[in-house]
Amino acid sequence: GSITAMSRDQTLGTFNPEPSDFIRYGLGWDTVTQAGLRAVGVGGWQKGGAIDGAYGPMYRSTMIVSPETGLGVFVAMASNNITSDLVDKVGERVILRALVDSGILGKMPDPLSQDPLPVDGPTAEEKSAFSGFYGTSGGLYRLGFDADDFLRLDSYGDDGWTPLYGVLKKRSDGWYAADDDAITALRLLTASERRYVALRKRSGAGHYASTFLLAQKLDARDAVSKAWRERLATRWLSVNDETLTFYPDLDVDTSLFLTAVDGLPGYLLGDKMVLRDMDPPADDRLDGMFLQIPQTRGRDLVDAAVERREGEDWLRLGSILYRPLSGIPSVSAGT
Repeated sequence: GSITAMSRDQTLGTFNPEPSDFIRYGLGWDTVTQAGLRAVGVGGWQKGGAIDGAYGPMYRSTMIVSPETGLGVFVAMASNNITSDLVDKVGERVILRALVDSGILGKMPDPLSQDPLPVDGPTAEEKSAFSGFYGTSGGLYRLGFDADDFLRLDSYGDDGWTPLYGVLKKRSDGWYAADDDAITALRLLTASERRYVALRKRSGAGHYASTFLLAQKLDARDAVSKAWRERLATRWLSVNDETLTFYPDLDVDTSLFLTAVDGLPGYLLGDKMVLRDMDPPADDRLDGMFLQIPQTRGRDLVDAAVERREGEDWLRLGSILYRPLSGIPSVSAGT
């Protein structure tokens, strides 16, 4: 019944070109093949949670259970400097130690290590096909190769482009890795006529690696429609952001600009979301849900839409509504 449904991998039979134990949804679970336990031959399920406090600490939690051994652990953290990776690591080490103490495991697993594999450089066709811009939920990347065929990946933020990965050499297994870290690596792949970049990294308690799709290559497109280009000069102010509801004294700028990125015609960024014209273009809507990335990097995608309110155009990104600064009257000095 319900227990069987919890343990069933809901990702089987779906579009999933880079399957990951990190995300194999069960009923109510992030994964029914918990990677840290699977690496030592034990079945397990995991569910995590995360909230970033706007006016205080960050919160992270994880729950790991192993039905076949009758063991489980729940970890919750609150701090100004924690990550989901950290809470996962603590949870895994606790349950692995319990497996050792109960005699199910002979010892704690050794840290994952690997010598660099032989270099097998990319072809000219591969470099041409995969160089360019990549989008993900709330992010934009730029991938390219230098004169020595090293792969580099940059991320886009408020200060422009920042190097994320570099000096990565293509190895005999098809992954691009550096000489001093053979585990952390990128792989380029094509699925359903779309191009993707995948990431492999050391995870959890450190005795295994996780792989998942990082981003999808953006197709070349003509410039965004004139109506949306004219909105690039508009500053939009949030009217229903829950951050200000819960923290009315918070001194943060919740305004929004739609921005264009040099060298990337046909796309705009709104609150770090990659947007493009609808097909066919529409003056009142931009497409933000065109990416098809399984697992976590293709969720939380939203369109941008214009709504007519109080005699002016307002902007909506998902559930957040913005009004133009130009339409807000000035407040005179006073109490």
